[in-house]
Amino acid sequence: MNIVANFFRTISLSAGCCYALACPIVGAPVYNHFLFFPDRGTGGYNIEAVRGVRREEVSIRSANGKKLHGWFFKLSDKSKVALVSHGNAGNLACRLELADSLLACGLSVLLYDYQGYGKSEGSPEVKSICEDGIAALEFLEFEKGYSLSDIVLYGESLGCAVTCHIAAAKPCSAMILQSGFSSLPDIAREKFPLLKFYPDWLFPKPALDNLSVVRKAHPPLLLIHGENDSLIPVSHARTMYDQACAFKQLVVLSGAGHNDLVGGHRQPYLSAISCFLGCLKSSVRKTVKP
Repeated sequence: MNIVANFFRTISLSAGCCYALACPIVGAPVYNHFLFFPDRGTGGYNIEAVRGVRREEVSIRSANGKKLHGWFFKLSDKSKVALVSHGNAGNLACRLELADSLLACGLSVLLYDYQGYGKSEGSPEVKSICEDGIAALEFLEFEKGYSLSDIVLYGESLGCAVTCHIAAAKPCSAMILQSGFSSLPDIAREKFPLLKFYPDWLFPKPALDNLSVVRKAHPPLLLIHGENDSLIPVSHARTMYDQACAFKQLVVLSGAGHNDLVGGHRQPYLSAISCFLGCLKSSVRKTVKP
């Protein structure tokens, strides 16, 4: 009996250790390797202008003192500005087509890299990318003189979580979420079924819970998602749309995946943003779902 009891005690102890070691909040450095794919390369950094708008090299100081690298494209003194929080791969030089599209829609653009991406110092973590987003917003507010009512928050994929984090802290003009997930725990459990055994409170903080942000008071919201997105299914966008509480629009691009919305489906993508920005100017806002 003692042998059997010791056996089960050993099994239980081993299982408990494995559970603890695999816990997202304990193994955060390991999970970071699956979450962040920064590019330190400088390909594309020789660009001087986009749509005839010259870039301005900017430096932004994040909360932990690290310097972030950014490009600012000022369209005109009267234009609103899009603060772009990009996805988990590449760097800002990979977002020139996105900048071109936003400029075409009449927005000035600030592209910036999180810590560990491109020329930005440090290394990316869940907490730091959220702090980087706030720092970029405050750069526009205090260094460039934009009022919050003139700032449109734009999130791409993982950057949607950064955008929602900013929106929860600062009442900006609007927010656009492209190819975003409802929450990091939700998408993590879909990709790694083992994580279904861990409650939300065992995931790193901030929780990157976009759904909880849009359930509360939020700026006018546009959700853009590819119908055939295999990385983050369109169901995430539909869930956020259904539960968002303020003015909202959902545009699902037929045939689009995760990475080809801007380039591969340019016209419907531009139309979606232009229509949304037009509604912001109009006295009557229409909630739209395809």
